[in-house]
Amino acid sequence: LPVLDFSRDPDIGDYRRLVVLGSHRDLAAVLTRLLRSDRLDVEVAHVRRSWQARGARTAPATRIPLVRDETG
Repeated sequence: LPVLDFSRDPDIGDYRRLVVLGSHRDLAAVLTRLLRSDRLDVEVAHVRRSWQARGARTAPATRIPLVRDETG
């Protein structure tokens, strides 16, 4: 899988799906970056273990509501 480090490279390019490997804090950072760049068309999967990434990469996406908080 290609690795994109959001701490160094905020540009997600033409990716249609991102798999976030890490904590909920890592997921929140990626979602914040996507919201700020107006990229709500990107599918995001969150996994805690590296072996879960393959399933997240190929499994069908499930829509869930995204609550946007403008307070910070």
